[in-house]
Amino acid sequence: MLPQRRADALQLYLPTRYWLSFVDLFRDPILWRDVLRGVALQGVYLLVFLGAAWANFSTKDITS
Repeated sequence: MLPQRRADALQLYLPTRYWLSFVDLFRDPILWRDVLRGVALQGVYLLVFLGAAWANFSTKDITS
């Protein structure tokens, strides 16, 4: 049971955590909490990975 607890701690930070929350956009009233959390989490992942790609790309000599 101990490994499951470790995985539960990481669950909130995985990019797939809020992927299905787009369904809340079709509710009346719209439940914005999970939708906004999902967008924010995807934004963080986007910035981190684009930053890593830019750092890697900026070290390459592409002009020659």
